[in-house]
Amino acid sequence: MERIRKRATMVAAAGAVILAPVLMDTGNAKRVASAFFGGRVDCTAGLEPENPDYRFDAIVIPGAGSIAALDGDAIPSEAGQIRLKAGARAYLAGYASRIILLDGAVGPGEKPSISKKYLQRLLGDNARMIPNEAILEEHDSVNTATNMEKLAEIVEEKGIRLVVIVSSASHISRATVLACAHGVKAASLPAEDILIKQDPLPSTRMFFTTLKEKFETLLLLVDTQGRFPTLFKQIQNSIPDRLPCPVWQVCLSLSQMNLPF
Repeated sequence: MERIRKRATMVAAAGAVILAPVLMDTGNAKRVASAFFGGRVDCTAGLEPENPDYRFDAIVIPGAGSIAALDGDAIPSEAGQIRLKAGARAYLAGYASRIILLDGAVGPGEKPSISKKYLQRLLGDNARMIPNEAILEEHDSVNTATNMEKLAEIVEEKGIRLVVIVSSASHISRATVLACAHGVKAASLPAEDILIKQDPLPSTRMFFTTLKEKFETLLLLVDTQGRFPTLFKQIQNSIPDRLPCPVWQVCLSLSQMNLPF
């Protein structure tokens, strides 16, 4: 019996040591729970940015590796491209006046500043409006945890008070939890959200594409080989360019929709 008590005491002590940080840091526990259950993570605590003309002091874009382009040069991976596109839109929408690119360590055969060059191409002529020093790069981290560790060093060095992290929806919550754990005052903004919400066309197209897919799937119960959508597409392609109004306007609108049947 005494031996059982000692073992129980040891287990309880070990559990207390493990749980102590969690119980002491309730803020982190809440953020972890929010991230786990799909909630938005935020540790800005009502802080205001330094410049009232912007919502944040910097937009933070974590890297996602690179892939080889057709010409042999490395470009950001598909996930990285989505993050950079969203970050570019956030910048043009006035979220912040600075961008921090957390690219991490450069791999063998890779060139530095891959994300920066891709971002500048996305911004086009607007890239001239960004001073070179307004795009900060980090090339030392190896994963998301060290991304945020290096971010903490950057914001402290540059005196940045408030950041918004732009990343993939599947990645954003964990990244923001880690940023908060390193003392960075960060809000989260899923890349997919900003790409859809700031451009109503993709949002509308996505809705009708989903609706179309559901309808056509249900239609397969009676039209097993999909002949009806094929017929509709043939009719759509045969619509003449000139018809009396208002029929012409309706038909032209249909012909320009390019529905992917």
